[in-house]
Amino acid sequence: MSKDHSLIDAISLLYKNRKKIIVACAIAAIGSAIISLFLPNYYQASTQFYPASSDLAKPLPTGNEVLNRNYYGDSRDLDRVLTIAHSTELQEYLIRTFNLYDHYDVDSTNKKGAIQVAKKLQKLYKPLKTEYDAVELSVEDVDPELSAKMANAARDKVSDIIQTVVKESQKDLLDTYESNIDSKEKGLRVISDSLKRMREKFEIFNPVSQGKTYGELLPGVEASLSKAEAKLQSYKLSGPRDSVRVYNVKVAGFKGQLESLNKRIEKYNDGYTLVATLEREKDIFTEKLSKDKEKYKQLKVTYESPFTSIHVLQKAETPIIKSRPKRSLIVIGVSFLTGLLACLFLLLQEQFRENKWLEKITK
Repeated sequence: MSKDHSLIDAISLLYKNRKKIIVACAIAAIGSAIISLFLPNYYQASTQFYPASSDLAKPLPTGNEVLNRNYYGDSRDLDRVLTIAHSTELQEYLIRTFNLYDHYDVDSTNKKGAIQVAKKLQKLYKPLKTEYDAVELSVEDVDPELSAKMANAARDKVSDIIQTVVKESQKDLLDTYESNIDSKEKGLRVISDSLKRMREKFEIFNPVSQGKTYGELLPGVEASLSKAEAKLQSYKLSGPRDSVRVYNVKVAGFKGQLESLNKRIEKYNDGYTLVATLEREKDIFTEKLSKDKEKYKQLKVTYESPFTSIHVLQKAETPIIKSRPKRSLIVIGVSFLTGLLACLFLLLQEQFRENKWLEKITK
């Protein structure tokens, strides 16, 4: 080629050497075809599922509470599932369960064995989010049955890990409720003991009805005393002595009743506020304690019962068709690359020859 070479010159050069290029491509094609025949076939099995909403792990509402339950998880639940699917715990489970050290021919006694088997698994195990926001777990392996078993096992382990995490949170919440219930029961016992002492001290057993009774008794005793005193005065003026003695006794009795009643009323008034306050506190404590116990019972039932953590759309089935290698693509790709490199080599060779670059370099 001349120094002011053109595209036509390059094409002409390649055309003259077309047999060499074709031979190189043919050799590359035959060689890559033979080599590809020795490559193991890999089979991919996939399972798909949606994350369930965390609402399904919550206890049912109590009383007038209303809980709007979602059955399918949101983006946070999806991110949580994908994080678990990528976790070391899940990978270690698959390695341990399916004895992948032996299956991947990795020396378990080697210091780097754990890293090597993990890297091998990471190349073959792919958790992905689909375009419809589902989770897809795919496993490739030379054994099609094993790939399906591993994919399904990975999905089930994801579900187990989610349940374990939620159960641990529920257990912590149960412990908190137990502590609160114990504290409230102790507080309730203190209030009840104080209320009992105050009732005995002030002789108040039912502030409302007792106050109402005192309000009805006092006017009646006062009226009876006034009538008795009026009768006594009239009998003193003109009545028989026996009647005077009788009414003296009645007046003294009514005065005693009035004095006793006034003392009880005074004691009642002194203790009413304290007893009423303690009763209100007791009622409040009792109501709160009752709600906590009810929530505790429901949470315990929820804790002891399984819940749905994922909604399975498709289980992994044993694949029939291999996923790789694509031998035809390998042969075509190697042949194309060989032809391209051959063309480039011929063009560079011609440039070296015309410009005498080799002589310039060796000088």
